[in-house]
Amino acid sequence: KTDYFKEKLQKAQEFEDFLEKMFKDKYNIDLEPFITPEGQYDEGENKRGIEIKNDMMYKKTGNLYFEYAEKSKKDNHIFIDSGILKKDNSKFFLIGDYDKFWIFRKERLVEIYHEETERIRKDPYSKSARGIRFVKIATSKGYIFPIKEAEKENISIAQLISELKETA
Repeated sequence: KTDYFKEKLQKAQEFEDFLEKMFKDKYNIDLEPFITPEGQYDEGENKRGIEIKNDMMYKKTGNLYFEYAEKSKKDNHIFIDSGILKKDNSKFFLIGDYDKFWIFRKERLVEIYHEETERIRKDPYSKSARGIRFVKIATSKGYIFPIKEAEKENISIAQLISELKETA
């Protein structure tokens, strides 16, 4: 693993720890994180079904990035489902940073992915009404969602807390 990867992983873990503490201290909700990489890969990030993503670029770009496929090394030829398309217990995506974050239902992010890929299939030159753009980088595929449009899909923390308490 590269130093860049290790640094990003460390920052992501620190953000997860911050949010886990916030949920516990402010809302009395234990996210019950899966500690081992195997647990996170096979089951999800935590028992509450909240995927946490530290998006360190949104302030600069005005966009949120939702990954749907990845590969471990750029030399690999095959991408595997990840992020919103990963088969795990995730029901919610919490994305942002220490200053601001957004909460989305995973099911809705997947619906948007399918709606946008269908739009492109029908007309490759059409523009997204949501401003969504698909991107592929060396080890990741995802869609970029302008914050001003993404906020229309955001749920409040109060709604998330209510739903978490219903299923507790």
